[in-house]
Order: sequence, then structure tokens, then C-alpha cells
Amino acid sequence: MSAIYTVGLPPDAVAWTSLVVAVLTWCAWPSARRWVLDHTTAVAVVLAAAAGLTSLVYVHVYLRGGPRIIDATSYFLEARLLAQGAFAFEPLVPSSSFRGRFLTGPELGSSLSVIFPPGYPLVLALGFWLGQPLLIGPLIGAGLVIVSYQLGWRLFRQKSVALTAAGLSATCAALRYHTADTMSHGWAALLFGGCILLVCHANRRATILAGLCAGWLIATRPVTGALCVALALYWLKTPRAGGWFVAALVPGLSFLGLHQRAATGAWFSSSQTHYYAHADGPPGCFKYGFGADVGCVHEHGDVVEQMLSDGFGPLEAAVTSFHRLAWHALDLANFELLWLVLPFAAVVGFRRREVRLLSLASAGIVVAYAPFYFNGSYPGAGARFFADVLPLEHALLAFGLVRLSQARLAISLALLGFALRGAYAHRDLAARDGGVPMFQPELLESARVERGLVLVNTDHGFNLAFDPAQRDARRTLVFARERGDERDRLLWESLGQPRVYRYQFHPWSASSDPTLTPYPIAPRTPTQALTFEAEYEWPARAIAGGSAYPRHLASACTSNHRVLSLVPAPAAPLRVELDLVVPTGPRYELVLGWVRSNAGTLHATLQLGGASRPHAIDFHDRSCESAATGLFPAAGSHRISIAVETGPAQLDYVRLVPRSQNSASRKSDIP
Repeated sequence: MSAIYTVGLPPDAVAWTSLVVAVLTWCAWPSARRWVLDHTTAVAVVLAAAAGLTSLVYVHVYLRGGPRIIDATSYFLEARLLAQGAFAFEPLVPSSSFRGRFLTGPELGSSLSVIFPPGYPLVLALGFWLGQPLLIGPLIGAGLVIVSYQLGWRLFRQKSVALTAAGLSATCAALRYHTADTMSHGWAALLFGGCILLVCHANRRATILAGLCAGWLIATRPVTGALCVALALYWLKTPRAGGWFVAALVPGLSFLGLHQRAATGAWFSSSQTHYYAHADGPPGCFKYGFGADVGCVHEHGDVVEQMLSDGFGPLEAAVTSFHRLAWHALDLANFELLWLVLPFAAVVGFRRREVRLLSLASAGIVVAYAPFYFNGSYPGAGARFFADVLPLEHALLAFGLVRLSQARLAISLALLGFALRGAYAHRDLAARDGGVPMFQPELLESARVERGLVLVNTDHGFNLAFDPAQRDARRTLVFARERGDERDRLLWESLGQPRVYRYQFHPWSASSDPTLTPYPIAPRTPTQALTFEAEYEWPARAIAGGSAYPRHLASACTSNHRVLSLVPAPAAPLRVELDLVVPTGPRYELVLGWVRSNAGTLHATLQLGGASRPHAIDFHDRSCESAATGLFPAAGSHRISIAVETGPAQLDYVRLVPRSQNSASRKSDIP
């Protein structure tokens, strides 16, 4: 059973502490109430400091030292890149030693960018400049408490509402996660709450600052940002104020456009859509909206199989939204029954414009993300798409609780809910994927490894370790992805044959402790064929008329038991471009290895530079087949274009065979 449904005694020291504080809060409130209400600002500051400290504790107790999920590690890499003043980096050769999950680039270029919008990585870059990136989240957590407090006071002019909102923010376990891991939702929540707080001040300066916040929010989470803009314009009373607000969106929109230009080659072309078009399928699978082909079968294959076999329509959207709400009910205040106070507050305060504003935010976030097919929820983070409006919901919840005279009960219940229920989800998060970050620099420090080439075997580990500014393995550490084929050798040669180490982490094995070992690589010989596993040419450099993504195969003849699956779209040939690096030395012929799919024959056209060749494979009764192409690429970096006319096809490897090995069987070696 999922940890979200577990109830029991506190599972760890943090949960026991929460239980003790819940009891102390309940017992101390009658005698402390008057003093607290007389010093609400001081109490709010103490709560903010406690929230920041608790988020920092979360980093060490539940994240165990660093970013954990792939999204968080990608934001980490993007922030490091922004701290160096760039949206993209030029990978060393071969580029496929650096390409991988959640990295994309323009089809006509060679640069790579992280696919996520740059608003949050920009603030996280401040942490890199200070040398402490993981301190940014706790500072955001403290800011969220202050914003929640100010929202409660500005909208309702009641100290009890303001202080209750601050207490709910400080005790919200979902916000402790989102201000500990390097995810964008804590920053998005701070921008959203800050924008609404500023528009409520009703003066030009505050309105302009609100617009800047909303623009930054669009550059952080575009869908959430659009909702924020709609709510702000709803609140602003005059067209003039609305004009100032809209004008202030420009810096954020421009910043987003610059990132999208670097990542895709086009202004305001979605970098995430661009990535999934090159890394997943079917074409158009990743989009905001409905359709029969919505749902990416590689990245989100389990979701597609379970829920989207007939596509994504209104019914599937309703089911997905319900699942998110089930998670979000726990996220709000660590105890689902407290969520019921939100609709109560919306009804009893409906005549108040402030209540309608907060209610629209709570309902609007559900509607805004309904057209997106991927649930996005997981233990600890909860319904992360809905976390963006938590400060507004805490203000609304505080209003309802004060109306019910149950603020004291609510704070104690929130702490109790985490101790007996919510902590299990966070403990589950701590234990997943090997239980620690997939790269730990302390391992290199203890081994006194300060220069050389380090090959990392996980996407998460690469994102955490890779520094685009480190390119000289004789002076510093250069990190790349371990491929286990000729890419490792060619990268080693291009770096001047430095010492090589393997950083390996196997999160789903019986022993998941990371290891760092020397990795000797032998120089090439003139008679040696060079084999490049095709699945590592992913995401594809350029693609049209279909999809390309890696697949695991059980076939014994498949090298590495993985292939690059090439799936043409209906009634259209697939054209895909892959990188090829040809070293100096003997003259090589290009050979392709294929694994049989549904059809017994395969027809394709290959193009390399100005040369074009038909390519046909007849498998007969064989599962795997290789064939020379008649193409002899010169030394250097190339793009191979493969146009698959019958499909799907499964490319196993690309091989460079020295001319002497094939010359006896060929009449001519002229390409």
C-alpha cells in the first residue's frame, strides 16, 4: 500500500518531535493566547525562522543531503549553468557522452539546455554564487510564512487569521519538501502569494512589483503564471492599474523567451514540447490539451498503459484531477479533514471579495492543470502542481478556522497529522531510488581525486556532478555519462588521455552504496572496429515524421539488450538524425546493426554529408542483422540521416569498420 494511506505511530525522530509539539501547542495555548495575539509580528518572524530551519532539517533527514528526483537534479544543473551566465552549454565531443534525459537543443545547433523554464533556476543560481545552493529553499520557506501572514492580515484585518495562516504555512510538510528539494513549486508559491499580496495594496508601485512577480512566475511555471495574471486582473479595479501590471510582465516574458530561444532555436517555442518531440512518442504526445495521442509512451509509459489507452479526454482529465485533489487534501495541512474547511470558508465568506479571490485561486489551479495528462504527484511532494497556491489556501483556511473558532485545534491537528500520517510519505520519499542523492562529492574528496575524467552511470548523478565550465581534465574534474562503448574512449582521447574513474550508483540493487573505481582505457588500434550503441543517440538531434526512444529487449543477440526504437507516424516516413564521430586513423566504413521488429524486412535511406544510399535488410529467420552501408565518412563530427520507409525499426548499433576488414568483399570503396 502506498505510504500516503498509512497511519501509525510516528516512524522517526522528526515525527515524534512533531507529536510532542502538537501536545505542547494544545496545552500552552490557553495561557499563551493573549501574549501571542499581542505580539503577532514577532511570533510570525519566529514561525518563519522555524520553517526555514525545518526545511534545512528536511534536506538532511529526508533528502539525505541533496536533490533526489530527476526534475530536482535537472533544476540544479540549470541553476549552475545560469550562475555561469548561460542558458546552454557546448558539450565536448562526442556530444552523446553528455546528452540525455531532460536536455535538449536546437536541431541545427550543437548546444544543450535543460528543458525547464528558467525562473526558479535564476534564484537558485544565487545559491551557487554564494556557494550554498541548498540554502535558497529554506530562505524561500521562511518567506512563505511571512507572505501567508501578510495575506491573512491584508485581506481580513484580523490578527488571529494572519497568525493562523502563518502557523499553517510553517507546519505544512509539503512546503517543507518544496523548500528543501530543488524544485520550482516553493518559489512559484512565493511569487504567486507575493503577487496577490502586492495587488491588494492598490498603489502604482505595488502594482508594478506585482506584475514583476507575475512575470517571473510565468518564467517559472507558465500555467500557474497565467492563472496568477487572471486573478490579479480580476482584483485590480481600473484599466490603468491593469495596464501597469501587464507592462511589468515584460521582463519575465523576455527572460523566458531567451531561454526558449537557446533551448529550441525559436522564440517562445516550448522547450519541454521540443524535448518530448525528440525524445518520446507518439508525435504530439506531450501537450496541454486533449487528444487520442496524448501521453508519452517512453517517459510516462505506465500512465499511458493504465489510464490513457483511449487517449486523454474530459473523463481522464476528471479522474487525474481527482487523484491530485486526494493528494492535495493531505498537503494543505497534513490532515485531510482540515481541507473541508476550504469550501466552508468559500461559502460563508462568499460576499467578501477577498474570499472570492482566494476561492478562485484554489479552484482555478485545479482547472488550470486539468488539461495536462500527467498526474505529477509523488510521496513527500504531494500534488505538486497544486502546491503553487498553498499560501493563498492557507489564508482562506485560516479565515474559515477562525470563523469556526478552531484555530487552536487546527495547528495541533496539522502537527499530529504529520506525526501519525504524513511522515510515512516523507519517509517513503527518503528511501526511494537508493535512499541517497545519486552523486556525492564527498566520495571523490575522500579518495583525493581532483583531476581527470569521471564517468557517471545515472542521469541524476550526471546532473548533480556535471559542471559545464570544467573542460580540462588535466587541471580539474570533467564529468560525463558512462556509455561503455567507443564514446568513452573517444572522449578520453579528446581530453588528452587523462586518468579515468567510474562513479557507479545502482539505486535498485541490493547494495546501493556508490563506488568510485579507476577505469583503465586502452588506446585504439588501426584494425579495431568501433561500435557505438544506438540507444545513446538519444534524444535524437533532429526528427520528423515519427518517434525515437530507447527500449529494453530480451533478445540474446541485441548488444547491451537495448535498442533505439524508430517508429514512423502513420502514412509518413520517419527521418531521424544521429551524431557520428569518426576519429583519425584508418578509413572506416559505416555499418548499421538492426534488431528485427514486426516486419521481416526493413527499407531505409541513409544520408551522410552529400552522399545518399538505399539501405535494405532482410532478416529471414534471424533476430539481428548488420549491413555495410557503402558510406566512408571522413574524420570529424557528422550527422547521419536515416529515413525509415517501413517500420517500426530497431537500431542496435552504429559501427565503424576499418576499410581493410571489408575491402575483400567489395568491388569499390568509392563512396
